[in-house]
Amino acid sequence: MRPGLTITAPVTRQINIDDARHYRSIGRYAGYGILATMFLGLLAAHNLKADTVPIWACYDCLVLVTHLPLLNIGMPGRASILLSEIAKILRFSFEPLMDWYSDIDVGESDSPLTNVFMQNGYESTSIIINLAVILAIFSLLIIAIVFAKCIDCNYVTNLQVPYPNGRTEVRSLTATQKVLNTVFRLFMVLFFEIFICTLINFEAGEGSKNDFESISRVISYSMFAISILFILLLFLITAIESDVDRDEKELPTAYLDSLYQGMSLKRRTPANIYLIAYLLRRALYAVVVVMMQAYPACQLFILITTSAIVTAILLRGKPYTNPLTKWPLVAFEFLFTWTCTVCIVFSAEFMHRSYTIATDLANVVCIMTGCVALLGLILLIYSLCWQMQFNMRRKHNLELATELARRPKVRQRTKPAAATALHAVSEINEESEESYRMDRRKVR
Repeated sequence: MRPGLTITAPVTRQINIDDARHYRSIGRYAGYGILATMFLGLLAAHNLKADTVPIWACYDCLVLVTHLPLLNIGMPGRASILLSEIAKILRFSFEPLMDWYSDIDVGESDSPLTNVFMQNGYESTSIIINLAVILAIFSLLIIAIVFAKCIDCNYVTNLQVPYPNGRTEVRSLTATQKVLNTVFRLFMVLFFEIFICTLINFEAGEGSKNDFESISRVISYSMFAISILFILLLFLITAIESDVDRDEKELPTAYLDSLYQGMSLKRRTPANIYLIAYLLRRALYAVVVVMMQAYPACQLFILITTSAIVTAILLRGKPYTNPLTKWPLVAFEFLFTWTCTVCIVFSAEFMHRSYTIATDLANVVCIMTGCVALLGLILLIYSLCWQMQFNMRRKHNLELATELARRPKVRQRTKPAAATALHAVSEINEESEESYRMDRRKVR
């Protein structure tokens, strides 16, 4: 760059082709490692009945942080490419599956909304292309609901009693309830990706020149309607459970383990408020990214404000009463807020002062992203170790109880009924004589 040129977002995102390939490979492999670790940790936690909140919290924070390059800020190209590749892997946009639609007439859907969205993995305006794997997963889950319902028709009366996990109340769930819990949890976790792809399809325009674009439009409207209904349902549940005339001993209106994981059953209203804030925050994030590109300062201000509100709900509302669950969530929010604060330096008002400082702070953003992943890994290891120790103690106690049950009981010798009666009569006579002597002494 020659002196005197204004450093704008397109210029600061420029990077050498070889460096771009290098950082793209690093980001891709880092994303694969993070996703594989979370998947294996989720399987281990499900097998051990361990706490899965650290996995979901780390995933949520990583998704929010890695989408910061979508903002209209001049984030340097290296950090932007690294975070964008991680974001692609986290929404299951794997490299071998990128050209699955090459033999289909998609019309103009394969063109990106803007170059920034193309650099961050949203290479199409169609929700089918951007979220092909996620839509396939939900389609398989819908089919699984049908099979689960058939299984419950035969074995619904033979539910297996769940083992206690030492942390929360456990319940027996049917196969249908388990699949529905999985659907709700995945929809809540992937809500941001679904909403942002829906808005991209809306922002692209109303024209539908072929069947593929028409189907994409229908799916976008359907996903948008489902998202709004899901948020309204949470509002309704909050209003019902917050009624002052409601008996505290009544069961919750919607007892979904997947939505209320780790939350206290005695604080249902704060839990519902937190879930509403969780979804509204991601919807607002998507609106900020897609429809507010002309206001970069407002974008960062809105993200920081929503993070502060969610943190206040966690601290004051206390939906999580366990400190080992609440404070890690607060730590993730703290890391995201500071990452957004650092990104203020990438705006045009600061970039003209020192490009070197901006480049160094881009490395800080990458380091903070690594800190989020490292914190999630530490919490996952702690959760698995704690649950293993609890299961070992429980197994040891069961073995002791079984050993005590096998030991022969020592029979106490019982006296004959006549001897017992004579002994009782003699004790009564002795007590009466003693009381008579005491009375005579008092008289004297």
